[in-house]
Amino acid sequence: MSSVLGMRLTDGSEAVVKVREDDGRGAGCVRVQAQLAERGFPCPRPLTRAVTSDGMVVHAEEFRPGGEVWGGDSPEVAGRYGQVFGWLLEELQNVQAGPLLPNPRWVRWDHPGPGVWPSIAFLDEKDQSESLWG
Repeated sequence: MSSVLGMRLTDGSEAVVKVREDDGRGAGCVRVQAQLAERGFPCPRPLTRAVTSDGMVVHAEEFRPGGEVWGGDSPEVAGRYGQVFGWLLEELQNVQAGPLLPNPRWVRWDHPGPGVWPSIAFLDEKDQSESLWG
């Protein structure tokens, strides 16, 4: 969904620059991300505001290496993801953002096309039989 570029700054720190199509949500999403990071939620802290240019939105954020993705469907995995999701929802109750519309295109329930899910051409063209988790 985004192009992501890693950079090493002159002070030796590392940052990530994200570029994506501007759907009008970029600035608001970066503001929400900044508020979550300020509250201690483990997400990258934005280093810049979102800037729109030629139909794209760009911002920089801190690089947070490490961590691991838990796969599977065991009660332990579900519980860990549930704890983080609960923490996120709790923090979002106090975020000041205004409506972040339109909905992201992958959950746009009111799309004009046929079917339950909206068509996303570059994703629809991919081999849908491949699984990330085996």
